[in-house]
Amino acid sequence: MAVMAMTATVLIAALLLAQILRARQRASTAGDLAALAGASALVGGEEPCLAAGRVVEAHGLSLQSCAALEDDSVQVRVETPWRGPSLWWPVGSVTAVSRAGPSP
Repeated sequence: MAVMAMTATVLIAALLLAQILRARQRASTAGDLAALAGASALVGGEEPCLAAGRVVEAHGLSLQSCAALEDDSVQVRVETPWRGPSLWWPVGSVTAVSRAGPSP
């Protein structure tokens, strides 16, 4: 009986960790793409944060912050919610920061 309880606990922890890692990867990928879109827009004379926001919105995430920096790069902070393997798990969020711009 104790072995079954221990196995269940380990499996639940593994599922929770997998959900968090998946959310982190999703936020990181969307952030990278948004930063690249923003940097491309900045080079083209457009508003970088609008371009970044469109990319993040297309991925179903939220853009927490966006800034065009002095070195002509763009930095974005993207947030995505995550939920555990069932509805009774708490909901959290994962944040990723990405930056893109011309090489020095």
